[in-house]
Amino acid sequence: MRRKGFTVLEVLIVCMIFAMLSALLWFALRNVSDLWRQSDSKDDAVRELVRARVNLTRDLRNASGSQFAVAHVGPNLGTGYDGDGLTFLSSDGGAGNHEWSLSADGRAVLTAQVTYYLAVPQDPGEVSAGPPDSHGYEQQDPYKWLMRRADPGGAAVNPAWNSWLVRPAPGAQGVLCKRLLGFRVLQNGPMWTLELSAVALKDARHRGGLGNVPLREGPFTLVDRFSVRSQNL
Repeated sequence: MRRKGFTVLEVLIVCMIFAMLSALLWFALRNVSDLWRQSDSKDDAVRELVRARVNLTRDLRNASGSQFAVAHVGPNLGTGYDGDGLTFLSSDGGAGNHEWSLSADGRAVLTAQVTYYLAVPQDPGEVSAGPPDSHGYEQQDPYKWLMRRADPGGAAVNPAWNSWLVRPAPGAQGVLCKRLLGFRVLQNGPMWTLELSAVALKDARHRGGLGNVPLREGPFTLVDRFSVRSQNL
């Protein structure tokens, strides 16, 4: 008995179905890959924001709400400020472990001056300078470093603290984050309002939105605005 073979039309139909299934599978895999990259990229940015927020919140709760100073940092890349610098008297014990100095009756003793500031590092990489945002801040470099330092405190904030706001070098001490876009002090103590921003770097790099474009209002930027009340007035 002679077995009947496939006709040309049947072969073409099978090939078309196979091609359609392959295309659907390719699109599905690409979408899954894009979703994974976007999620992973945002997770990295969120981790930077959380690390910065946790440290700032912990310090500001134990800071003086009246003995502080705020200043702009830079500009060190283009004409926009790197970010803000914030210094305040604190009950930080100075051992680098966030233990607080207390009197015998449990009151905070302001023995330290703690300083936070955001700066473009000495090696900014391949980021180019661009125009500042509407508030005068640099908005193209998502690799700024958030620095924290603790110095012996006095009766008032050291007036020379601005000299501490230097561009960090590789291996610098006191680095909290290395991938922030912005840090601003929106409202002074005792009820502080701060703003942090970071960029989903992998997604921005994949879509060509990194290094030479404004990021402040871009789709890859995450902004965290929060308030903290100082307990030591």
